[in-house]
Amino acid sequence: MTPMRIKTAVFVFVLVFSIPAAAQQTVDYMVNWSANPEPDIQKYLIYRSSDPETGFAVIDSVDVPALSYIDSAREEGDVFYYRVAAKNTGGAVGLMSDNVSGLTIPDGADHATDDLCRISSFRKIENRVYNVTWVTQNPTIGFLLFDSDDEVLDLSSDWDDSEYQTTHTTRINDFESEGTYYFRAVSYDEDKNMVISSVDLLEVVDENTVPPSAVQDLAIYPVPYNPLSGQLTIDGVPVGGSVAIYNDSGLEVWRKNNSGSGSVLDWDGNNLRGSAVTSGIYYVVAKSENGEVFSRNPIMIVH
Repeated sequence: MTPMRIKTAVFVFVLVFSIPAAAQQTVDYMVNWSANPEPDIQKYLIYRSSDPETGFAVIDSVDVPALSYIDSAREEGDVFYYRVAAKNTGGAVGLMSDNVSGLTIPDGADHATDDLCRISSFRKIENRVYNVTWVTQNPTIGFLLFDSDDEVLDLSSDWDDSEYQTTHTTRINDFESEGTYYFRAVSYDEDKNMVISSVDLLEVVDENTVPPSAVQDLAIYPVPYNPLSGQLTIDGVPVGGSVAIYNDSGLEVWRKNNSGSGSVLDWDGNNLRGSAVTSGIYYVVAKSENGEVFSRNPIMIVH
């Protein structure tokens, strides 16, 4: 048996998470590899470790001619490293492949982790057409996963794979309707290591509905809002409903569910990462308990 190294690649197979974030978010990874050319290969052994150098243990095996394996229910935020080795009919095991890794960044990750791969902006080009930009710490290629009001992001953009770079911009014109869309960026470096961004949200609206009139039972004060003056009060949110605040590019900066018994939610002017938002126009989007948008309100933030 030739001690041949098998080049592997990790690709996303399916993302399973809930919005808002569940207590434990999980993801499935697919590990792919090229075939060993020896005629007596019987199966491939799949190794996994949380350390890139040591601790690799066999987690499963697949019989020839399979060239992929799905590692199910990995927890978001943990980096997993994979290797593959071929085993022949005589029981001999070849050299393990090079490492590849898979990481899905959870919502609320620290700055250092979030900066590995994050969506940085949405720019509206025309009705239901946006340029989406994401950045990575290392040069990568990749694509976007997105969907509307869904727990599984099963729509994908074209690959941005012309060259490995740290900034990617992809045009999305597949929005079937107005509403809230959920996005992740999937990126691969030159060694096929994969990192998937945390979730960002885009509120898609047509020109004639930005911004619509507020419904009478939703009160927002004080406006203009200076975060140094205290909390922004949003009154009129039904129990089980939610409020999200978006910047003028459509990027969600804050979200809160009304899990109490009243109708008032307060915002301190910080984004989801705990940093103060900048001055400008923002939009307060309120949803009912069944997830329907019933109010979109523009507000001015000043410092």
